[in-house]
Amino acid sequence: MIYRYLDAILARCATMLEETGELAVPVFGCFPYEVKGKGDFWGYVSLVKMAEVSGLGKLGKNGLLINSKAGPRLFLGGIVTTARLPAMTSSGSLETGCPQDCFVCQDACPVKAIEPNGKVDRLKCVRHSMRSPLFLHLLKSGDVPEADIGMLNEVSGVDDHSMYTCIACVAACPLADPATGHQQ
Repeated sequence: MIYRYLDAILARCATMLEETGELAVPVFGCFPYEVKGKGDFWGYVSLVKMAEVSGLGKLGKNGLLINSKAGPRLFLGGIVTTARLPAMTSSGSLETGCPQDCFVCQDACPVKAIEPNGKVDRLKCVRHSMRSPLFLHLLKSGDVPEADIGMLNEVSGVDDHSMYTCIACVAACPLADPATGHQQ
C-alpha cells in the first residue's frame, strides 16, 4: 500500500508542476520497466542512481540505496521535469553507504543473490521474491477443483506493487536497526 500512496503523491506533484506550465512525468517505484528476457526485467530509470546522485544515500551491497537515517528502508519514486527546482539540502556529503567489512546482507540472502563484490543477481532475487506461498501450496496439493482456478488466480496474482515477498537483506542490515542510530 505504501507504493500506491507514493504513486499518488508523485502524480499529484507532477500535476502541480504541469499546472505551472512545466513538463513533469512521475517515475513510479515499480513501473515502468523493460522486459529483457524470461523473468528478466529492469526499470527504465534507476531511482537508486537518481537518489545517489542527488545526495540522498549511497548504493549498498544489496543493490538498494543506503541512507544514514533510514538505512536500506527506503521507498523511492521520482519526477522528471523541466521545472527549475531549488537546490536540495541534504547530508549527501555525509553518506557513506555500507561499511567495507560488512557482508550481513549477503549472508542473509536465502538464494545467495548478492555476490561478494556487491553485484546483485536480480533474476535470482526476483524469482525467489515473486513466489506466492498460497499459489504454490495449492498447486502442490494437486487437489485444486477446476471451479477454484479462477479464485486461485485472483488471490495469488501479483500486480506492480505486490510481487516482492523477501526482504531478508533489508531485515538483516545493521543500518536498518533503529538502536544503532544509523551512524556509519
